[in-house]
Amino acid sequence: MPPKGVDWAEEAAGMAEVLSRRRAGDSSGFRPVGGQADPDEATSQLRRRLRSFWNCYGAGFSEWWLALPEADRTPFLRTAVPFLPAKRGDTSVRVPGAAREEDCSGSSLFTPELNVADLTADGGRGLLSLFEQRVQQARHADAVAAEGRRQLIVDDLDERDGQWMERLLRQGLVPPLPGGPPPGSFVLELGQGLKVYTPAADPAAQRQVAELRAKLGAAAMDAQAYFLMRQRQVSLLSALLVWGDSYRCDVLGREGKAFSLKAAGCSQCGSHSGKGGKDLLFCPCGWAVYCS
Repeated sequence: MPPKGVDWAEEAAGMAEVLSRRRAGDSSGFRPVGGQADPDEATSQLRRRLRSFWNCYGAGFSEWWLALPEADRTPFLRTAVPFLPAKRGDTSVRVPGAAREEDCSGSSLFTPELNVADLTADGGRGLLSLFEQRVQQARHADAVAAEGRRQLIVDDLDERDGQWMERLLRQGLVPPLPGGPPPGSFVLELGQGLKVYTPAADPAAQRQVAELRAKLGAAAMDAQAYFLMRQRQVSLLSALLVWGDSYRCDVLGREGKAFSLKAAGCSQCGSHSGKGGKDLLFCPCGWAVYCS
């Protein structure tokens, strides 16, 4: 089936208008996804969906994206991420069709690589490079799981994601996730599942924890940074999958947006199933799912 012609500017303006109404009164610029979901489960599901999309459609998407006129690339990107910053470090964005300039300061810090300039760099290869990096990470994570191993950090990308979150927390640039573990907590993965420990506040206990974490290396990590790292990855992978969905649905005419939305879970609580184990329900807007 030949690709369909789509007015990407019109699509992007429509999404910006919808989200502008939803965000009225919210100036945080930071939009956690599925905050109550198991972060490892959410990340794993999204990685599997991304690998599946790329295996099925990667070659066609790459060819289509590189041939897309330059003037259409930014509107296409903003059909999925309407308030995508123009360049790295921007804290606000004005999108055609939006009633006002929108705050993107939180997402600009949280996922700095998601910006128009980087994604359209080198004739559009910036976006393809991001897809390929995260697909390769998904394949590596699958290989680790197939060997029966569970690791906090599976590759250099994980390590960089974690270091970025630790830096933002240390500098007070992002808050810990609501309902997360208290400061000083750490997570361990010793082959028996993820465990969170909160040591006593006395100096002796703090020294013991520091010594233990030094011995464990990549098997231990600051808990607040870990959960933020997973949230960052959920946000990043979700964006890639929604761009994949736009290609499948709007360009190829395939049905449904389940690649990204159901993998990310309920937009309110993060659950991956509805009441009684039933399927998640699609919002009439077509860009969110809920468990009830």
